[in-house]
Amino acid sequence: PIHHVGICMENSPAGRRFNALNLKYIMDGLEYRNAYGSDVKVGERLAQEIERILPTFVVSEFLDGAKRSSEQLRAVYTDDEAGHHEGPYIRKASLRLEVPSDVQVSMRTQGVVSPLGEIIA
Repeated sequence: PIHHVGICMENSPAGRRFNALNLKYIMDGLEYRNAYGSDVKVGERLAQEIERILPTFVVSEFLDGAKRSSEQLRAVYTDDEAGHHEGPYIRKASLRLEVPSDVQVSMRTQGVVSPLGEIIA
Protein backbone atom coordinates (compact mmCIF):
# COMPACT_ATOMS: atom_id res chain seq x y z
CA PRO A 1 0.00 0.00 0.00
CA ILE A 2 1.00 3.60 -0.55
CA HIS A 3 0.78 6.03 2.36
CA HIS A 4 0.99 9.76 1.76
CA VAL A 5 2.35 11.64 4.77
CA GLY A 6 2.68 15.41 4.81
CA ILE A 7 5.13 17.53 6.74
CA CYS A 8 3.91 21.07 7.21
CA MET A 9 5.84 24.31 7.56
CA GLU A 10 7.55 24.41 10.92
CA ASN A 11 5.78 26.58 13.54
CA SER A 12 2.73 27.04 11.33
CA PRO A 13 -0.63 26.10 12.86
CA ALA A 14 -0.69 22.94 10.72
CA GLY A 15 2.95 22.17 11.57
CA ARG A 16 2.30 22.46 15.29
CA ARG A 17 -0.76 20.24 14.99
CA PHE A 18 0.45 17.48 12.63
CA ASN A 19 4.26 17.36 12.32
CA ALA A 20 5.10 15.50 15.52
CA LEU A 21 2.58 12.74 14.79
CA ASN A 22 3.51 12.49 11.10
CA LEU A 23 7.26 12.41 11.83
CA LYS A 24 6.70 9.69 14.43
CA TYR A 25 4.70 7.71 11.85
CA ILE A 26 7.54 8.02 9.31
CA MET A 27 10.24 7.07 11.80
CA ASP A 28 8.23 4.10 13.11
CA GLY A 29 7.65 2.95 9.54
CA LEU A 30 11.35 3.10 8.75
CA GLU A 31 12.25 1.29 11.95
CA TYR A 32 9.76 -1.55 11.55
CA ARG A 33 9.75 -1.81 7.76
CA ASN A 34 12.34 -4.61 7.69
CA ALA A 35 10.77 -6.63 10.50
CA TYR A 36 9.85 -9.37 8.03
CA GLY A 37 13.33 -9.76 6.57
CA SER A 38 13.04 -7.40 3.61
CA ASP A 39 16.37 -6.39 2.15
CA VAL A 40 15.27 -3.53 -0.09
CA LYS A 41 18.04 -1.01 -0.56
CA VAL A 42 16.18 2.30 -0.56
CA GLY A 43 18.87 4.32 -2.34
CA GLU A 44 19.25 1.84 -5.17
CA ARG A 45 15.48 1.49 -5.48
CA LEU A 46 15.13 5.27 -5.64
CA ALA A 47 17.71 5.42 -8.44
CA GLN A 48 15.79 2.74 -10.38
CA GLU A 49 12.51 4.64 -10.01
CA ILE A 50 14.09 7.92 -11.12
CA GLU A 51 15.47 6.20 -14.23
CA ARG A 52 12.03 4.69 -14.89
CA ILE A 53 10.08 7.96 -14.69
CA LEU A 54 12.73 10.30 -16.12
CA PRO A 55 11.59 9.94 -19.76
CA THR A 56 8.17 11.26 -18.69
CA PHE A 57 9.61 14.58 -17.58
CA VAL A 58 12.71 15.26 -19.68
CA VAL A 59 13.82 15.23 -23.30
CA SER A 60 17.40 14.42 -24.24
CA GLU A 61 18.83 15.79 -27.43
CA PHE A 62 22.16 14.89 -28.88
CA LEU A 63 24.19 17.95 -29.70
CA ASP A 64 23.87 17.04 -33.39
CA GLY A 65 20.15 17.90 -33.02
CA ALA A 66 18.76 14.36 -33.04
CA LYS A 67 16.07 13.66 -30.44
CA ARG A 68 16.14 10.27 -28.77
CA SER A 69 14.66 8.75 -25.66
CA SER A 70 16.06 9.50 -22.20
CA GLU A 71 17.26 5.91 -21.77
CA GLN A 72 20.89 7.01 -21.98
CA LEU A 73 20.45 8.97 -18.72
CA ARG A 74 21.41 7.05 -15.58
CA ALA A 75 20.63 7.74 -11.93
CA VAL A 76 23.53 6.52 -9.78
CA TYR A 77 23.30 6.01 -6.02
CA THR A 78 26.56 6.08 -4.04
CA ASP A 79 27.02 5.25 -0.34
CA ASP A 80 29.54 7.29 1.64
CA GLU A 81 30.03 5.33 4.87
CA ALA A 82 32.53 7.82 6.31
CA GLY A 83 30.23 10.76 5.72
CA HIS A 84 31.07 14.16 4.29
CA HIS A 85 30.45 17.32 6.31
CA GLU A 86 28.53 20.05 4.49
CA GLY A 87 27.84 22.83 6.96
CA PRO A 88 25.66 21.47 9.77
CA TYR A 89 24.83 18.35 7.72
CA ILE A 90 26.65 15.06 7.17
CA ARG A 91 26.14 13.58 3.72
CA LYS A 92 26.09 9.77 3.94
CA ALA A 93 25.08 9.08 0.35
CA SER A 94 24.45 10.80 -2.95
CA LEU A 95 22.23 10.34 -5.96
CA ARG A 96 23.44 11.85 -9.19
CA LEU A 97 22.24 11.89 -12.77
CA GLU A 98 24.84 10.78 -15.31
CA VAL A 99 24.40 12.51 -18.66
CA PRO A 100 26.64 11.65 -21.63
CA SER A 101 28.81 14.58 -22.73
CA ASP A 102 27.15 14.73 -26.16
CA VAL A 103 23.62 15.01 -24.72
CA GLN A 104 21.64 18.08 -23.63
CA VAL A 105 18.74 17.50 -21.23
CA SER A 106 15.70 19.76 -20.96
CA MET A 107 12.35 19.56 -19.19
CA ARG A 108 9.30 18.61 -21.23
CA THR A 109 7.09 21.66 -21.53
CA GLN A 110 3.88 20.12 -22.84
CA GLY A 111 1.78 17.06 -22.15
CA VAL A 112 3.23 16.09 -18.78
CA VAL A 113 1.03 17.63 -16.08
CA SER A 114 -2.66 18.46 -16.34
CA PRO A 115 -4.11 21.75 -15.03
CA LEU A 116 -5.13 19.75 -11.92
CA GLY A 117 -1.55 18.63 -11.31
CA GLU A 118 -2.03 15.05 -12.51
CA ILE A 119 0.76 13.35 -14.47
CA ILE A 120 -0.72 12.58 -17.89
CA ALA A 121 2.28 11.79 -20.09
